[in-house]
Amino acid sequence: AELVGVSRVTARRYLEHLAETGLAARDLRYGGTGRPQVEYRWRPGGMPGRA
Repeated sequence: AELVGVSRVTARRYLEHLAETGLAARDLRYGGTGRPQVEYRWRPGGMPGRA
């Protein structure tokens, strides 16, 4: 978010949209206590409309 000059909430919304359209993958990383970290990865060759 900081790199592209938007808020974290805005960046997360765009990343969620990309994941919903199949262009990005969303993975949860569980550590110790607390909330899991969400990791987004670009899906080369991802098909829009496929999650």
